This record gives sequence, C-alpha cells and structure tokens, in this order.
Amino acid sequence: MKDTSMNNEDMDIRLQELYASDNVPDYLNIALKNKITAKAATEKKKIELWWLPAVLNTVIAVIGIIFALVLFEMARIGGSYTIIPNIINKASELTLKITLLGALVDLIIGWLATAIIIPVAKNNNY
Repeated sequence: MKDTSMNNEDMDIRLQELYASDNVPDYLNIALKNKITAKAATEKKKIELWWLPAVLNTVIAVIGIIFALVLFEMARIGGSYTIIPNIINKASELTLKITLLGALVDLIIGWLATAIIIPVAKNNNY
C-alpha cells in the first residue's frame, strides 16, 4: 500500500511553489477571473432599504397635510354661511397651523431618527 500522506504533502509543496512564483500560467489566471466574474454576476445583491421608514413616514405626513388642507377649505366654505364665520375661520386656521407644525416636526424627527438609528444598528450588527 502506498503512503498517500506523503503524496499529499508533495502535492501541497508543489502547489505552494507554483502559486508562490510569478510564473503562474495565463490559463489559470483567466479561469480564476472568469470564475470570480461568474460568481459575482450570479450572486444575490443585498438591497439597502435604510431610507424606507423615513419615506413611508413622509408619505403619511404629506397625506395628512393634504387632508388637513381639504378640511380647512371645507370649513372655510361651509363656515362662511353661518352666523359666526370669523370664529370658524380662526379655529380652522389654528387647526391647520397645528396640523402643519405637527406634520413638519414628525417629518424632521422621522428623518433624523432614520439617519441616526440605522447607522448605529448597522455598526452594532443588529
């Protein structure tokens, strides 16, 4: 029976000598480059979605602002035919201003939280 451990050691030494020298055959380099390129092409790429919570928050806030503007216009038009249009107008203006301020604060907090929390979570590998 032949000693296969000696053959494996000889093969390892030969391979190390081959790859340690600068005389690597071109066909090996081309084959390795093709293999790496094929693997990179077929590998699934991870999509970065760190911005998604902030974008969803922005869309919801913009919809809220549009809804508040529609209600403001409805209150102004409907309130102009009542006995107290000035009070209705002032109340609807105040409500609109509060809604706009709340939406803008929500947008700023949403984007800041996304910009701060996501990188911290990535650095902690959560």
